Amino acid sequence: MVGDRLQSYEGGYTAYREEKARRWQNLLLDYEAQEKYRARLAADIEATKGRALGVELSTRLDTARPLRKKVAKKAKAREKRPSGRSTRSAGSLRPQTRPRLSLAFPR
Repeated sequence: MVGDRLQSYEGGYTAYREEKARRWQNLLLDYEAQEKYRARLAADIEATKGRALGVELSTRLDTARPLRKKVAKKAKAREKRPSGRSTRSAGSLRPQTRPRLSLAFPR
């Protein structure tokens, strides 16, 4: 089961193994895409914070105060934006494989 869903497979054992491998590959690709998105979002937030600080330090006039506030507000809004756009219930968890089954029989 992935999450709370029961997985079903059509065909024989070979088809099951192929489909299971394909689903696993899709999970990994989804996870990697989500992590790239999060990294890009974090870089965007840091860049916006840097711009906000730059604007604040470069403007000394009171007439530029609305611009400073606008850029700072934009940085805060991006920071609060939800970082996960996952449709999976697992969210940002890296897909895990089950450990190999090992049986130890007493001698």
